[in-house]
Amino acid sequence: MGRFWAGLCGAGGVTLLLTNAPTAPMGAALQSALGWGGLALGGAGLQPRPLRFALAISPPAWRQPWGLTALWVIGLIPLNFGLTALASAALASPVGPRSAIQQMVPHLSLPELIQAFAALALGPAISEELLFRGLLIGILASSALKQRGAIVVSAVMFGLAHVDPVQASISTVLGLYLGTLTWAAGSVRPAILAHALNNGLILGVIWGESAGFGPPSSPGMIGLLGAVCLGGALWSLASRIREGSNDSVPPCD
Repeated sequence: MGRFWAGLCGAGGVTLLLTNAPTAPMGAALQSALGWGGLALGGAGLQPRPLRFALAISPPAWRQPWGLTALWVIGLIPLNFGLTALASAALASPVGPRSAIQQMVPHLSLPELIQAFAALALGPAISEELLFRGLLIGILASSALKQRGAIVVSAVMFGLAHVDPVQASISTVLGLYLGTLTWAAGSVRPAILAHALNNGLILGVIWGESAGFGPPSSPGMIGLLGAVCLGGALWSLASRIREGSNDSVPPCD
């Protein structure tokens, strides 16, 4: 990508992010995704490395079990749901975009639900991960911050992008997890998948409740399984990072 096109993408992204967003959740999410995506492409286009390396979208350079990667991907879901539940209980009010989505979802047909998944789950997952985990971590890790510092700074920036203080705090923790996942996997691909699945599950749960399916019959068991899954994901990620400190796991670039 030439500098002209990189500058054009970056300028377009900034313009979209600074423009007043539509009131409809799908329109606002799509505009935001295009804005973050434009910044990611623009920033990557100005890097001396090819796009696939600047955005960390290349496959990992080493083989690892698919089950381990799947555990890391799924681990984001109980982490997000747990943090949201704790924040909601502490504030005695719902936290997150649930109320806005609840007003929209009951009126959606199945094709419209698929469109909502693309706008509210897939689009943000791709654009935000390419920018905050792919581009930013790669740039920051090449500075004095190194890899761990880059993950922390990018997570804080990811949180601040969500504006609302409570959601920003939750998103910062999720950003730490996603950044560590990107480092451990050597690619941003698993983080994109985890982000999309997490957002898609939120959308699916709300749609299921509006369709009359009701809450799960054994929420305690589901919570326990989620805690076990998250614990396993965190333990295995920590093990992978410890291996990385001995240079056996290359950092993503």
